Amino acid sequence: MSVQDFEDALGIAISDGNDCWGYTSPSGREYALMGLDSAMAVVDLTDPTSPVILGGVPHPSSPWADVKSFGERAYVVNESGGGVQVVDLSRVDEGIVTLETSIDLGGQASTSHNIALNEASGFAYLCGSNGFNGGLVALDLSNPGQPVLAGAYTDTYVHDAEIVSFTTGPNAGREIAFCYVGERGIDIVDVTDKSNMFRVSRTTYPGLEYAHQGWFDPERGLLFTNDEVDEIVSGGPTMTRVFDVASIEAPVRLGEFTSGLQVIDHNLYARDGIVFQANYRSGLRVFDASGDPTDPVETGFFDTFPGPDAIEFDGAWSVYPFFERSTVIVSDIQGGLFVLDAGFAIAGGSPASIEILERPGATASPGVDAVRARVTAQGDAALDGLPRLVVDTPTGPAAFEMVAQGDDVYEAIFPDLACGATASYFVQVETTVGLAVSEPLGAPLGAFETIVASEEAALFADDFQSDRGWIVGSPDDDAVTGVWERAEPIGTAAAPGEDATPGPGGLCYVTGAGSSGGGLGDDDVDGGRTTLTSPALDATGDGVAFIEYARWYSNDRGASPDEDAMVVLISNDNGANWTTLEVVDENAQAWVTRRFRLADLVTPTDRVRVRFIASDEGGGSIVEAGVDDVRVWLARCVPACPADVSGDGRVDAADLAVLVAGWGAAGLGDLDGSGAIDAADLAALIATWGPCE
Repeated sequence: MSVQDFEDALGIAISDGNDCWGYTSPSGREYALMGLDSAMAVVDLTDPTSPVILGGVPHPSSPWADVKSFGERAYVVNESGGGVQVVDLSRVDEGIVTLETSIDLGGQASTSHNIALNEASGFAYLCGSNGFNGGLVALDLSNPGQPVLAGAYTDTYVHDAEIVSFTTGPNAGREIAFCYVGERGIDIVDVTDKSNMFRVSRTTYPGLEYAHQGWFDPERGLLFTNDEVDEIVSGGPTMTRVFDVASIEAPVRLGEFTSGLQVIDHNLYARDGIVFQANYRSGLRVFDASGDPTDPVETGFFDTFPGPDAIEFDGAWSVYPFFERSTVIVSDIQGGLFVLDAGFAIAGGSPASIEILERPGATASPGVDAVRARVTAQGDAALDGLPRLVVDTPTGPAAFEMVAQGDDVYEAIFPDLACGATASYFVQVETTVGLAVSEPLGAPLGAFETIVASEEAALFADDFQSDRGWIVGSPDDDAVTGVWERAEPIGTAAAPGEDATPGPGGLCYVTGAGSSGGGLGDDDVDGGRTTLTSPALDATGDGVAFIEYARWYSNDRGASPDEDAMVVLISNDNGANWTTLEVVDENAQAWVTRRFRLADLVTPTDRVRVRFIASDEGGGSIVEAGVDDVRVWLARCVPACPADVSGDGRVDAADLAVLVAGWGAAGLGDLDGSGAIDAADLAALIATWGPCE
């Protein structure tokens, strides 16, 4: 359900999603509580394949909002105002959701970053409110419609928390809060006596930047935690820390595990040994940690964010995996609410496995290139019919049955589409348990992509290892530092450490400095704009012209991040007029290759130029950009069997008859394009006599 769906249903302006939680009514019906920047919405999941937005409760607009449920109430907080909203869900089965009351504790809880809730004790806990030093604030829910202040832990700001009532073991009878306190680490706090909450221990760990959130596995006394800033600082992959907290006085770090993807982790929850992670740009990641918790098996994922993985604050915010059924919900900042069936991820895997053995690369020759995959059923499931190659066509998705090749291998020949078209495709199979499995998982989101062409004709290629006549500067340039330079990049937290094609001595264009300058990041773009313009490029010829390049862009650091963007322009008249190719405002902090069909933007000519403009016009952000591997090429579609002029799949007497009938004139049998059918065409026909292959 998109952000726009919520805006339409609630009738208020909504830009982003944030937190989510779940609620099960006394009747057993399940509901999603979806956090949005301007409201909390309630979604009926009785039929999870057809969720219904029932209503919602507005609140002051805030990128950060949080919700938890208890009894027949939901409790909502945000960082802009309005206090703690108490939402009545007692008539939700009738489609009625109402705001019961709001409390702000005399102005000390007008805003809160987060809210935690311990159903066992009947207390809610505010985190990061505007009062109480931003600490942990306990609310007594004895009267769920009228929470009252019970006490506060004010030693430090608390970003998030989970509160657990112990019933067995050495901590039996104690209520313990696992608090995530940013750069200080993890505070374990005894909150049994609300008038005397006290810290039991404080835990740090190597690489600590900002302890953000985590979840307790009571079965084994393990704590799984995430750090929201460590990937930004290190540039490394997502890292989940695991602690043994059998002794809350002296937790022991057991180790870490990673998805291997360079994205930021956000909220995670553990259930029955399964860890569910909402990891921003890589979406939902599911790990079976019932064995070695520091080396769990990733049993499933669903990427909710269509853009590339990167260390950026986009995509999946939170996940709720605690419904009785296997339904799991994921809230996404840009994408809204995703309702997923995680049954097979929980059970240890998918009902079917699809392994791609062969597929087209950058281009696909229609009628020639094949997609081959090994497709096998798993567990108690079986395949329900043949796998399909699903291709996006101008008239919509089209499915082509794959042909069995033996040994569970299936093949489909890429269909005939318009030459030069961009085609997305994936393999999908139905199973007897009623679930379709796709590769890539989650397709059509993240489907493979290719250009329809039987051959590529290179017109221009520049990896910048030599000077090909690029121009740095324009009359409008005024950057004080960070001017474009062809150099070997040095690399910082904001800038590349190598060119787009790794290897020693790799040069590219970067802003500010490389081996000959003061160091990227220390010499970033400041005080204005800097322009890089290509020489004139010839994009004419027989085929469909494309331009592609690798680019780097970073602008999320410094005093005023995200105020500028890199603009890429294209001209077909030697720079007299310019058309916008793209505006780069994503902070991918990675080399990203982009490809454009020129005819979609300008008419291809022999005077094409491309221009990259990086700027920092604002209040001091760190802007770093790079350009590498610029190519102009033609996509051409040559018939697989050009001598088959009769179109029957064979070169035979029927085709010979066409040549003889048109001998000496231009026509269908002019195989070499000379303008007349002659002996050369006859020789080409005889050379390919027989079935087309």
